[in-house]
Amino acid sequence: MIEHAGAAALWAEYLATLPEAEREKLIEPEVWAFGDSPELADELSTLVVQGVKTATADLVWTVEFEGRFVPQAGEYNVILDGHDAAVCIMQTTHVSIRPYDEVPPEFAYDEG
Repeated sequence: MIEHAGAAALWAEYLATLPEAEREKLIEPEVWAFGDSPELADELSTLVVQGVKTATADLVWTVEFEGRFVPQAGEYNVILDGHDAAVCIMQTTHVSIRPYDEVPPEFAYDEG
């Protein structure tokens, strides 16, 4: 069960738009904010909502150190802004793990 009230409400609203058979297949989303400050969370969540930021990245060693799982295509996330408000639902469509020096410039552009 999603503990963040705003995220739970946004997720419920999204689920209501789907056929019941589709709803039953979905796993609850992770709830999180971009960045390390409220200002950065506001900036990046706004870019996501505007459709400017369509990609994101993380370091594998950070994910492992923090005990998180590497994202999988098809997963959903509820994104929070810098004021802890749920602003959008984001779906992971593709995951690629590669060395930093092999990240294409197009990906940097998509990151916003």
